[in-house]
Amino acid sequence: EIEESLKNPPIELSQSDKKNFLKIKTSGIIDFEKQIYLYNLNDSGTPGFEVINPILINNENYLINRGWIPFEKKDIYLIGGATRSLLSDNHENKDIDVVIPELDDRTVDKILDKYDSAKYYQAYKSISFELGDFEFQINSFRKDVAPSGRHSKIANALSIKEDSLRRDFTFNSIYINLIGEVFDFYSGVEHFKNNYLKFIFDPIVQIQKDYLRAIRYIRFLSLFENTKTFPADLEAIMLLSKNITDFVKEKKISQELNKIYKMPFPKNTISFLKENNELRQFLDFLS
Repeated sequence: EIEESLKNPPIELSQSDKKNFLKIKTSGIIDFEKQIYLYNLNDSGTPGFEVINPILINNENYLINRGWIPFEKKDIYLIGGATRSLLSDNHENKDIDVVIPELDDRTVDKILDKYDSAKYYQAYKSISFELGDFEFQINSFRKDVAPSGRHSKIANALSIKEDSLRRDFTFNSIYINLIGEVFDFYSGVEHFKNNYLKFIFDPIVQIQKDYLRAIRYIRFLSLFENTKTFPADLEAIMLLSKNITDFVKEKKISQELNKIYKMPFPKNTISFLKENNELRQFLDFLS
């Protein structure tokens, strides 16, 4: 009965009589806050989790099994734009950043063999590749040591908490693993949902470690329609703006700033540069 039923094309949930063994297609609102995990074994005996969520469809509540994930994949985390997409339900982001405990040689070799676009950056324990319209970057947990104003030597980190210390903004420091657990060390979820842009630590120290962070801050003003900021962050950018071109190559500044045209509200960045004399020089880097 199961095999015969599953040969049929999927039908709309609203048109079904709710019998078992039907292929269903539908849409609704998934409640991630009430997500649960059922420990289970797959057919080959590998331990893992069934990921179960409530879903609201036409004002009725259902449970949806979003799939089985091996236990070992709990330690694969999305970060950056990928997590912002999940938090906003806006899934147009094409840059997928992933962090894992260690990017070992076997994994690197498999990716290099499979994807012609793959590039391995051994010094940064990082590999990137393209898949369709998506660009993936996979990084090992790492920490920055001996920062010099732009690039830094790196060392292995032992946890996402330690890895998070090298991040720039609170909402760029949110980790979500493959079973949907959220790890937020700096109130990034709250800031993101309320349109706040904030450095995770002392902004002067953060910028002096890597002056590109100041340019990235200016770019991310274009993320929200009405971006809320903190005085200490703005003061640090104004104070240190004269040093940016001493540490960041002009090509990199241009690449970073021109990303605003792929963001929702690019006028925010342009207006900010025009309104502050210390920053008007960076208008020349926009195409």
